[in-house]
Amino acid sequence: MSVGYGAYSRLIDEDGEFYLYAYSSYDLNVDFNSYSEAFTDMDGMIIIGKEFFSEPTVIRKCKKKPNGKKEWIERKVYPEVDYEELLKSEKIIIENSKRIFRDSTSSNDRMALRILYKLYSEYIKTGEIPQFISIHC
Repeated sequence: MSVGYGAYSRLIDEDGEFYLYAYSSYDLNVDFNSYSEAFTDMDGMIIIGKEFFSEPTVIRKCKKKPNGKKEWIERKVYPEVDYEELLKSEKIIIENSKRIFRDSTSSNDRMALRILYKLYSEYIKTGEIPQFISIHC
């Protein structure tokens, strides 16, 4: 069962240093029409530096099989991302949506922070920069 809120984001532009995502959020508990408006009125912006989507380190190791043969296994290891440090150093810039979910400890939209986490987890899964993200809670 859904709590009734979520967000949607899509990649608008990219250049040599930054990725630009437009986003919007909705809350069905407050206004049921905000769901349809969220997909047409994307008024929030997330600007992400290239450091956020850093290249993985490829680890190769030799594993011995039960039949005695050796097999090389490759595994990608992605570096940890310090979201707070990237926000402080302005490598990530968030321009809040008009339908904002704000924590008392931060001036950033809570749904924008969830979008950042989901963007990075999708990047780890697929190895490609996500074109769009949808979150439903």
